[in-house]
Amino acid sequence: MQCRWFRFTGLAVVIGGIALAFSAIPLGGYGVAQTGQVKLLAFSAKATYARGEPITLLLVLKNTGNSPIGLSDQVTGTIQITSIKKDGANLPTRTSFVLSYESLSYLLKHSVKSVNPNESVPMLLASESDPELGGEALSTIQLEQQGIDQVTYYAVSSPGTYELSIVYEIPAMPGFTLPVFQGKTNEAVVSFKVTP
Repeated sequence: MQCRWFRFTGLAVVIGGIALAFSAIPLGGYGVAQTGQVKLLAFSAKATYARGEPITLLLVLKNTGNSPIGLSDQVTGTIQITSIKKDGANLPTRTSFVLSYESLSYLLKHSVKSVNPNESVPMLLASESDPELGGEALSTIQLEQQGIDQVTYYAVSSPGTYELSIVYEIPAMPGFTLPVFQGKTNEAVVSFKVTP
């Protein structure tokens, strides 16, 4: 494993004309763990990508319950890829450590906002070039309450048909003052092709 330095800052991302901004949530006790009332949907921005072209996945969280619930629009620490296959075969991954100037869990807590019933929160998961995997790679970060956070890279540059299963989950941690969804969502499945 390698150890790399990363710095994460809050960014406003416009997806489909909706501007999302991180909102500050005062620190407090544990959020109320609520399950079964948030649905995750996943879409690829394109059905087919050329080799070397960045992969863009659009993720949508929908509050399917009857009361407001706290959700984050931050991919870091909430989105996990539970399965990734190319042409039906499992893909190798690369794991590294994340060191940041700011606590990733702190940034996550302050990205949570209250979402009303039937409202949705869009998110964006995009690949970046990874020389060690030889091209474009998606990545997810697993937050650790004690120790260094872990990042996993998934190669998506070789030609073929890819299928991913993705879940959303906020790890149980103190610092929320509103009901926060802290269970796992359904597994959202998304597929796309990469051509030579």
